[in-house]
This record gives sequence, structure tokens and C-alpha cells, in this order.
Amino acid sequence: MAVWFVHFWQTKGMPSEFQLVELGPGRGTLMHDMLRTLAQLKGVCERIVGVHMVEASPELRAKQAARLAPGVEIVDDSVTTAEGIRVTWHDSLESVPHKYTFLMAHEFFDAMPVYKFEATQRTEQGWRELVVDLDEDPGSPRHFRFVLAPTATKASVSLLKGSLDRLSHVQIGERVEIAPDVDLFSSQIASRIQADGGAALLIDYGRNHVVDDSLRGIRQHQFVHPLTSPGECDLSADVDFSAIAHAGLFLERMGIGARVVALLKVAGSTKERKAIVAEFERLVDPNAMGEAYKIQAITGDGETPYGLEPMEADARGAGGGATEAQ
Repeated sequence: MAVWFVHFWQTKGMPSEFQLVELGPGRGTLMHDMLRTLAQLKGVCERIVGVHMVEASPELRAKQAARLAPGVEIVDDSVTTAEGIRVTWHDSLESVPHKYTFLMAHEFFDAMPVYKFEATQRTEQGWRELVVDLDEDPGSPRHFRFVLAPTATKASVSLLKGSLDRLSHVQIGERVEIAPDVDLFSSQIASRIQADGGAALLIDYGRNHVVDDSLRGIRQHQFVHPLTSPGECDLSADVDFSAIAHAGLFLERMGIGARVVALLKVAGSTKERKAIVAEFERLVDPNAMGEAYKIQAITGDGETPYGLEPMEADARGAGGGATEAQ
């Protein structure tokens, strides 16, 4: 991702300054690796006028600060890294300064709340929302269950309004998921890039069509039913990208193969070399994350950015034609 942003910056004439913005930065690992990579590229870090982390959780902010600036206490929502780069935290994108921006959102949209609906009949009123109900069966492992709302709800009326043509292929008894916050944040990001310049990369689990039944819980690195131990497991759902780019192809175009070769040369043991190869295959294999992960780029000039050009149907033998998304 760092290489992609630098390449984009170079193609735009290397603006004198830019800022990095990350939405939902987790433990700060991605930004840490981005900055470490950028520091190796001559003349790049000097152009960074700030790093901005959109994160509401005080606990995660502390973990991110410890990763980016070990031993430095957060003061006025900011810390300064050993390289002299100022990192500032924000509750929302609105408070991030308006400057030339490189924005990333990695596994951000899949955590957005989803509404689930089921087609019950072929009429405009033929959709029912799935809602959560108590499961009073003493043998129930969760004591909660999904049920269909007996009548139309505000969500089924408002969120599906204007979308019926897009859902015309859905059969009776099939379900769809709608995540309105994904549209909201995407619009905010697009408006920001259009106004200030720069580019955004959105990387997530997703599909190139309306999503059906992907809501799942994740606990202790295992998929579980989404109603398992409410509050104690993460919830995730596939993102409905209107246009997508193939993540595996993107990584190959950005030189992941050369990076693997370089890592293998300095690997200290056979075990370490096997781990590097395994991680590489997990990222690019169409049967693993290479197909599940999608990358969407947002730019302000309408040009197709490098690495996200349309993919030929047989380019990887995976079938289908992934396209760039701007």
C-alpha cells in the first residue's frame, strides 16, 4: 500500500506535502509498517505533514500510540514519532484537516452494521426484516434467534426504497444485507478526495453484487454464529462493492513477488521461509484471501490508477473479470 501511494504521488507531480489518514486503525500495525516503508524511500517522509487516525476507542488509541511512538504519552490527542511525524487521533473524518490526502480503510467497512431482509413475495411490500428475538428453548445454545418481522418495519421501507430494481433477481425465501453506513462513509471519503486531492484505498472482504447472508461472528480467530455471546465476539459482514479490483492481482502488480524473494534471502531458518511462502499464498491465492479480499480505489481525476486496471478473464485462471473501482 505504501508503494502504491508513492507511485500515485509521483504520477501526480509529487505535491509538496501530503497527510496519511487511516479509518479504524486497529492496533496501529498497518500505519506502523507504512511509515517504516516510507522511511526507506528518499525524500518521501519529509513531505508528510501529519498522520491522522480516525479511532473512537481510547483503549485502541493507546495501543496504536504504543505501536507508533513507544513510551510517548498521548497529549491533546497527539503524539510525535521518533522520526518527528505528528500523529493525531480523531473521533470522525470531519475533524481531519483538509490537505492533500492518502487515506486507507483496511477491514473497516466489514464492521459496519447491516440490516438483513428476506423476500417473502413479489410485491413492493414483499420484504421482511430479520430481527433478533429470545429463544426460550432450554436447549438453545445462544438463547437468541433471528426471526422475520411480522409486518413492514421502518428499515424495510426506507432502506429498500429505490433498490427494488437492483434486487429483482432475488428469489422468494432468499435474503439480502444492506449496510447504509458503507454508503455514507464512501460518500464522505469521495467528497474529501475530490475536494483536497489525493487517493484512497479501501480493502475489505467483499463481493461485486448485493450480499446475501454473510453476517458472522468471529471469536478467538474462529467463525461463530453472530448471536454467540453478544458483546464478546466481533461481528463482520461482506462489503457490497459496486465495482471491485482483484486483491491478489493488485498485490502482484505492486511487487509482492519481489518482496517475497527479498524476505526469503534473509530468512534465518527453513521454518521462517515456509511461513513467508504460506503467507504469500494466503494473500494471493484465489481460494483464500486473493478472491475474498477486494480493493477499491477512490481518486479525484477519473483516471484508472496503476495496479487496479481491469483484469482479463483468464489473467489468473480464476474466471470472472474484476475491474477497477473509482
